[in-house]
Amino acid sequence: MGREPEDYVDKELIEEIEAATVNPDAALDQSTCVITVLEPNPTKLLPAPTIKVRHGRAPTPQEKAEIAAMLSYRRDHDSKGELKFVKRFILPLNPGFDEFGNMYVRVGDAPETLFSAHVDDVDNAGGRRGVFLKGGNAYLKKGSQAHCLGADNAAGCWLLMELCRAKVPGLYIWHRAEECGGKGSKFFVKENRPMLTGIKRAIAFDRRSVHSIITHQRSERCCSDTFADELAEKLSLYMPNALMTHFKKDDTGSFTDTANYTDIVAECTNISVGFYEEHSRSESLDLWHLCGLRDACLKVRWDDLPTVRDPKKPEFKYSSYSHWSGSTYNGPTYSRSNESVLTHSSAQPKVYIPKGRRHDKKKGKGRARILWDKTKQGVTVPAIKGVSPAAWAQWEHELMEADTRDSLRGMTLEQLVEEFPREVADILESCGYSPSTLADDIARYWPLG
Repeated sequence: MGREPEDYVDKELIEEIEAATVNPDAALDQSTCVITVLEPNPTKLLPAPTIKVRHGRAPTPQEKAEIAAMLSYRRDHDSKGELKFVKRFILPLNPGFDEFGNMYVRVGDAPETLFSAHVDDVDNAGGRRGVFLKGGNAYLKKGSQAHCLGADNAAGCWLLMELCRAKVPGLYIWHRAEECGGKGSKFFVKENRPMLTGIKRAIAFDRRSVHSIITHQRSERCCSDTFADELAEKLSLYMPNALMTHFKKDDTGSFTDTANYTDIVAECTNISVGFYEEHSRSESLDLWHLCGLRDACLKVRWDDLPTVRDPKKPEFKYSSYSHWSGSTYNGPTYSRSNESVLTHSSAQPKVYIPKGRRHDKKKGKGRARILWDKTKQGVTVPAIKGVSPAAWAQWEHELMEADTRDSLRGMTLEQLVEEFPREVADILESCGYSPSTLADDIARYWPLG
């Protein structure tokens, strides 16, 4: 990894800026604000070039090292990489565990704010990946065979760690299986409802770009405009080197774990943490934004934010989403029959049992136990604080289901859609599809009649 050039300051340019008038209509791109310098006489515009000032702040060497290390783990759900990532970064915070393996830390006697991130990514190749830092950004190292950088959601995990270490009051949850349809958060909401008593807002750090305060997920309102505007104002105020309009409310959210809390928590949102082109080899992470957001979040008085939305009264942008409740689809399902027409079906989808070699459960459990013993330096499962033997036995068993996943990967797309319609619908929704847009694409490539 080459050495990064040191930042420099043009003192004469700074003096010009301090003496100039800032154009309120200056253009704003993804990561910089463009300022036009004017003479003391504002009637005449100087022919000076525009000046780019980057928002946020430069990461410290310690922050760079920790974030790069977190990005290096390939963390497909139920993988060894996920387990090693949890052991190295989350377990030092001494979290509790639920039966699904979600990790949580409670700071304060009666916290009102839930902070959310997820530990899994979509890189199923295993091992570690090379991370390249340049110009305040993180990228995959050139030539890497990894499927993605994993900033979605290592960036959010790091932010939760920072806020937790700073003792900001809140309920911190590192969810599992978000990339598999939010299974971890679904489980937490269903099985740990008493822990959510008194929670008024759920904040996820799992959004691309640098400007969004999400108000809708899957076109269902998840937080009020009043809440989003107030939070955007506070974060813009405290974000280093940012304009007051840096953060803005955004109603184009797809899905993250806080969508599963909308039925019981009034204000649920998702905040941009600075990654781009997630789930691809072109993924990148703006470290300046991430570190600046960290500083801003430490200054926000979260308990003073307004609570307006009624979680018992769902509100949708489009009527076609009226069948959705949180991330659960309650409407009709559709399948393609032998007559090649779309027919309504209320029956339960078939359960696919892959035809592969059977597990040696005893051997599989032994391998997982050895792995866990290594990561915990020989500590046995019952001795881990907050973890029941049944919880880790389940996780150990799931880690050995690799042959099942291999069998699924041997299926065609048509077979996967037929056998797992609900899961495919979740994936399409997370990619931005609505029933109307999907219908348009189907009609374009497969006209009826």
